[in-house]
Amino acid sequence: MTGCGGSGSARKAHPEFSKYDNEPYADTFSFAASPERTHRAVVEALQRRGAVISVSDSRSGLVTANLHSDGLLPEEEYDQQPVESEEPSAGSVLAAIFGVILFILLLGWLSDGCSTDSSSDSERTRTREREPQYEPPPPPEPAPPVSAANYVVSCTLTPEADSTSVRFAVVRQTIMNGTVTGSTPIQNKYVNYWLRDAILAQLR
Repeated sequence: MTGCGGSGSARKAHPEFSKYDNEPYADTFSFAASPERTHRAVVEALQRRGAVISVSDSRSGLVTANLHSDGLLPEEEYDQQPVESEEPSAGSVLAAIFGVILFILLLGWLSDGCSTDSSSDSERTRTREREPQYEPPPPPEPAPPVSAANYVVSCTLTPEADSTSVRFAVVRQTIMNGTVTGSTPIQNKYVNYWLRDAILAQLR
């Protein structure tokens, strides 16, 4: 599976996900099949989607798989509240004014002290300018990091009266240059509906 970093570009790389844009979030689906048949369908669906099965226990109803992607799969975007800035207090304003005055006085004192040595400093400056300056070559630019993602998908099967429910839980592992740098549980409706349809296809 391949993808691109970012939600919009990921949808372009996975056009099959666009049909889920208007679907509400859901992570549990019911299938009209026995637990044994549903378990086989879940395993086959994950394998057909390119996932590597790490746990498959039909007795406990647990299936865990790793789904690798070259980028991020489409995910729902959540609005972030802007941080409100606080009004400056009167004390902070007075402190800022006092600091400006001190800076001006210090600058004047430094300029008076440096004026006596200006002739000798300028002579030394001209001497340094005549000397050839060696500039080391700039260091080579570092190679751009290679990012990828590994999605750990856990499927929990629960028998019902005449059906079997399957609940999906997804954890995204961020991989930089082959090393896992972070692990975050996510609510990704695109992966959930995508796997639901794959299971339905195996049950037909």
